[in-house]
Amino acid sequence: MQDFVLTLLFNIHGIGAASGLIFHDGHVLMIADDSNGLYQCSLADEKLEKIALQPSGISENIAKKDKPDYEAMAVAEGKLYLFGSGSKKKRNALSVCDFPDFQHKSVVDLSVLYEKMRKVSGISKEDFNIEGALRYRDKWLLFQRGNGPGSHNGIFTISGNIAETDGAVHYKAMPLPACNGIPATFTDATLVGNEIYFTAAAENSNSVYKDGEIMGSLIGCIDPKKMELVFTKVISPTHKFEGLTLIEKSRKELTFLLCEDNDSGAQQTGLYKLVLRKK
Repeated sequence: MQDFVLTLLFNIHGIGAASGLIFHDGHVLMIADDSNGLYQCSLADEKLEKIALQPSGISENIAKKDKPDYEAMAVAEGKLYLFGSGSKKKRNALSVCDFPDFQHKSVVDLSVLYEKMRKVSGISKEDFNIEGALRYRDKWLLFQRGNGPGSHNGIFTISGNIAETDGAVHYKAMPLPACNGIPATFTDATLVGNEIYFTAAAENSNSVYKDGEIMGSLIGCIDPKKMELVFTKVISPTHKFEGLTLIEKSRKELTFLLCEDNDSGAQQTGLYKLVLRKK
């Protein structure tokens, strides 16, 4: 799949720095890296609903040094999982709730698991940055974004119950092609049949903490059995896409939704439709 059409559907007002997407029943669920809540937007009327994951309610526009930095979201076995990036001490939380009714909320500290992942992979705290998650068969796959000083881009495979943080951990490095001369790094991933599709963005920075000049985004496909790239394709030289979810599949096309993080601080995010056409 190399041919594509990318279009802006609409701008969602009331959420900034969107970082993950899940499509369900005519709605798109979103997380934002500067909020501790969950967002649900209807594709029919563009209305945005805010869902608290903590008894104290939702906090938004949280300062960079204090934010939970939810960057990855996945659904598995009737549960919704929201992962902190692990890029700083306060970013190790895993929020879990029932899906799709969002009841029985809990928060798990992933500090022990994240430390184990760093040890297995040899990735330093300055480089560690989880930005995608999915369940494949009986394993969890967590996607490490290589935008730190060591450029460690790759995939962690974790067995067992992710909330118990005691499963076996494996790591596979996976460098990606460049956009405008800067290597792209994972920003999200989703399972489509027996293939993994992912977004990756290039920023002119070597920090998991500080944003850099946006140099473009690409989409790609991975064979999860071999853990090898199938293809990559640059989809924008100027946008930074951080969320990906499938909304429609046919014999000739795959249709995804993507969200944009423009690093501007504005409380709105662009929701895009990407149609990938088979050759």
